[in-house]
Amino acid sequence: MMDSRRVAHPAPPGLAHANALPTTPHVVVVGGGIAGLAAATGLVERGISVEVLEREPNLGGRVAGWTETLEEGELAGTEVANNRGFHAFFRQYYNLRALLRRSDPGLDRLRAVEDYPLVDGVGRRDTFRGLPKSPPWNALVFALRSPTFRFRDLLRLN
Repeated sequence: MMDSRRVAHPAPPGLAHANALPTTPHVVVVGGGIAGLAAATGLVERGISVEVLEREPNLGGRVAGWTETLEEGELAGTEVANNRGFHAFFRQYYNLRALLRRSDPGLDRLRAVEDYPLVDGVGRRDTFRGLPKSPPWNALVFALRSPTFRFRDLLRLN
């Protein structure tokens, strides 16, 4: 379900595909996060040669995950998973899901979970289960029922 208030701003018409050009353009995309990979995908689909530059050894930017082997302590030699935090692709993320469908039409690589709870340092739990699908209602309901989100925080929402 899409937000009924959304507004489309179409880009000016351009070439549908680079094969109409005398030579194939080459583009360098700096950054292999979601935005960089989305840009690279769109360019490649239009016949443009693309090189993605990423300073990290893995792609994904802030949603990347990787493993490392602990070097010290009693767990030395143990492989541990690392990430930068939040890795949920909610159904409300229409553009991200559309990008993922380009390589996985059925979104079969995503795994549905019953809930994605957030637990703070004292054990209070926030949940994303049962939220309305449209903004701003989803943010409002989340804030109103949250044990960690205060009313004054809601006033600062942009």
